[in-house]
Amino acid sequence: MNKKEELKRIIDNLPDEKLPDPIEFLKSLIPEDDEPLTDEELKAIKEAEKRIANGEYTTLEELLKDLDGDD
Repeated sequence: MNKKEELKRIIDNLPDEKLPDPIEFLKSLIPEDDEPLTDEELKAIKEAEKRIANGEYTTLEELLKDLDGDD
């Protein structure tokens, strides 16, 4: 079983009330960084915010469907 399959299996078996907030969970995987953001990082954040505002994102439901291989 590859990592994506295992992740999907784990998510599928979790009760809804046990699902963590995806953003907070992913943030918890990243070590604390007390360095200031670079201009390049700030630019990337602004670009990402624009894309989100324009509806250019994938929902968790879409991601799970993609991981499952459904078309």
